[in-house]
Amino acid sequence: MSSKMTSKHALIRLLTQEEGGRFSDPLPNYHVQVEVGNIFTSCVVHPVPNIDIIARGQNIEVMLAFTFYEHVKDVLDQMVDFEMYEGSKKIGNGKFIE
Repeated sequence: MSSKMTSKHALIRLLTQEEGGRFSDPLPNYHVQVEVGNIFTSCVVHPVPNIDIIARGQNIEVMLAFTFYEHVKDVLDQMVDFEMYEGSKKIGNGKFIE
């Protein structure tokens, strides 16, 4: 089975350090785990337009490139809201906008 990446357009907001999020702003092409419904999957965050950092506490338009899209396609196509994690730590949330 292939692991071809497929992307979805989204609006994300990373939690600030005070909200329990990351200590620093990540760079583009940042790898995170996304929880959609009760399924977790890995993805790469690509800001749209291309920016130098992904600022915490701000709404950022991104393309999420899902590593195992074929395994979660049905759930992703039905869901709108999602949460983002680094391991077990919630670091942000988002909404698909396509």
